[in-house]
Amino acid sequence: MRLQRAFSAERGVPVALWAGFFLLLAMMQLRGVDGDGRTMPLSCGSDDGANGGSCSTPAACTGCAADGACCLVSNNCLAGSICNQPSEDLYVADEPSGVCVRVVCNNDGDCEDGFTCGLAKICVAPSCQVNADCPTGVCLEGACQAAPAASLATTCEVLTTGAILRAGATLPLNALARDASGALMPTIEFEWSSANPSIVRISDQTAIGDAVRGETTLTAMVKGTETVCEGTVAVTNLPGVPAGTVRVTVVDEALGLPVADAAVVLVADSTRTATTGAEGVVEFQLPAATPFTSVSIMKSGWQSMTILDPSTRDLYVPYAREVDKTKVGGLRGVLDLSKTKSADLKLGIAGPALPSNLLALSLDSFLGDSFPTQISFAGIDQSVDLPGGVLLGFESQQFSADTARCQGVVPGTGELGCFVARAPQGRTAAWAFGGQLRIRDVTPIVTKLAAALKSTSGEIDVAGFLTAILPLTQSMSHGVVGQVDVESHAVSTEGVPDYASFSRRDITVSHPLKVLSKVSVPNLPVLGGGDGACAEAMVVAAASILPGRGIVPLGLSAALDVLAEEVPDCRVAGVEKPFGDNSEALPDGVMPLAMAPPHGGLEGAPMALLALALDLDSLSNGGDIQLSALVSRVDAVRDVETVPGSFLGFPTGSIRKQEAAIALDRVVEGADATRVELESSDGRTWIVFAPAAKTRLELPAIKGSADFLSDLVDGTILSVKLEDSSYAALWTLGSGKTIDRLIDEARGFSVQFCAESTEERPDPGCQIE
Repeated sequence: MRLQRAFSAERGVPVALWAGFFLLLAMMQLRGVDGDGRTMPLSCGSDDGANGGSCSTPAACTGCAADGACCLVSNNCLAGSICNQPSEDLYVADEPSGVCVRVVCNNDGDCEDGFTCGLAKICVAPSCQVNADCPTGVCLEGACQAAPAASLATTCEVLTTGAILRAGATLPLNALARDASGALMPTIEFEWSSANPSIVRISDQTAIGDAVRGETTLTAMVKGTETVCEGTVAVTNLPGVPAGTVRVTVVDEALGLPVADAAVVLVADSTRTATTGAEGVVEFQLPAATPFTSVSIMKSGWQSMTILDPSTRDLYVPYAREVDKTKVGGLRGVLDLSKTKSADLKLGIAGPALPSNLLALSLDSFLGDSFPTQISFAGIDQSVDLPGGVLLGFESQQFSADTARCQGVVPGTGELGCFVARAPQGRTAAWAFGGQLRIRDVTPIVTKLAAALKSTSGEIDVAGFLTAILPLTQSMSHGVVGQVDVESHAVSTEGVPDYASFSRRDITVSHPLKVLSKVSVPNLPVLGGGDGACAEAMVVAAASILPGRGIVPLGLSAALDVLAEEVPDCRVAGVEKPFGDNSEALPDGVMPLAMAPPHGGLEGAPMALLALALDLDSLSNGGDIQLSALVSRVDAVRDVETVPGSFLGFPTGSIRKQEAAIALDRVVEGADATRVELESSDGRTWIVFAPAAKTRLELPAIKGSADFLSDLVDGTILSVKLEDSSYAALWTLGSGKTIDRLIDEARGFSVQFCAESTEERPDPGCQIE
């Protein structure tokens, strides 16, 4: 997991700043908004408009007009009702203008036909998330619609990469269709075929390894049409492993294709070495009674990798290339807020899809490189290093419209500015959250916000920042580009990317976060410092998992353990009025979540709730970054949700160069696997996997290991919790639960960064010795 570079001082990225803004955006829906993301006026002032003459005898007194009666302005109506006008935030288009309409509710019976009483206690039009929500048709853009005809799909593309199977093993198959305008059509079905069914056969949307060894090709077409999809799936099918044999199959982690010419070292009663052939396979003759302790894979230009105690004789190893630091790819574009409610302070965040392999998560690319940004609003006037994925503006000022970000593009009216974020080469998606705040909502917290932003160290006070923005009352909207192809390009001699070469995809945020949920979350985990203190904050995200592209967040929420004068108790603090002035308070341990329904081609994709526990002190002070996450697969996000289980503790210990070993202080309760990432000063990487029960991880005494450790500069220890899998299944060909399908199997992970002891950090949670 490549997290540490995002926190390094030499890159100039103030992690506390981006973390603060990330949590700011997550928290902006906490109070004062309805289920459609609109602020709710319960009274009117001198600037309220008249009814435009649509009612012949409008009321002219306060609170005297019953629902259905004529009115001029909303204070003519009963409490909880509005004078229905297009200018009203809660305007009901299906009702006449200039009459009183009930919008505040206690139950569905208080609402007009076709509306329901949501968690905000506001009458809202229900939205769908999955096809099962629709009595007829399918769910598209959050509404039940007739399914588009397959004949409208003019092109399609195979998303599934290559694979190696064995008899009976399965491979999910995915493709994506577009209409004549290029819009994604997520409800379109496909018909798959195999060039040789005796090698690999097809069952609906799944490929299955058959009895014959060999290679074959899978193709797809839009079901019921002649439209053949671009691309194919190359599949190799292998037989079972003979007795007395250990087989190691090495595949490209990104493409699923065999990796040839990789050195594979097996350590048993002796050390055996072989080189993979065209199928990515090596076989070692080893009697069944002879155990082996490790398998290592090495190849020039690729990461070194060691699997300790794999407990299987038919290993399947997804293998990754070293990051080519001479080339960088990414996304850029303009963020359009014109479809959100206009206000003074404008905020946004944009980025690429997170990797489906959560162990490959990189905060380097999550919010982008840092750009000097002058921020001036409401008493705050200072230059900060703002990540390229975070955008700010105030009134007509576009703080994020500088030359470096925009690369010659001039954002227009209604556009906030430009975003830039790194992304690996290949398929991804782009997403954004954006919204606008009224200055009257900002004014009460300006002093706190300014104090949190200003610091002699150049960092911000994250906890202070979050405390300051908790009262903010404006909602966010969401936008997405369902597929983007990214290419890498050479960086300059100074290491600066060619931002102009990044794939441009402008994003309009137009889908309100109108799906509201009360999410029960576990206690915050105890940190690794030994003093019993817990992580201080939690972020919850609802996300779509897009096959072949990654994970796209649809909604965010955040909470702190301590608010005001509370005593830390390792539970996130409750929220008063979480969804608006009429909503019921949430107790400690329950978080409000607002998300957009799947849209823009995300419909039909699997969904998940992700909870992330953070140690804010380490973010603010540049200490040992500690985080723990839980992943819960869901069909849809309902009014009441629970993130099951408990957070993993943090794996602490030391990396001992002279001993060529990683010594863990204890077994992390609930974990099934340990992953250690080591990095040398020249950027080479060595990945070590081991069963979670193992507290001493020794690198095998093979060629290159001693030299690598002597040059070690960085390390990360990660514990992984699986659901219906095991450590052995992670490495077993044909299990369907291998490491490249971790998004389906991982239910939690925790991360501890390793560093050498310094005067500033005399006792890091993981020490490099």
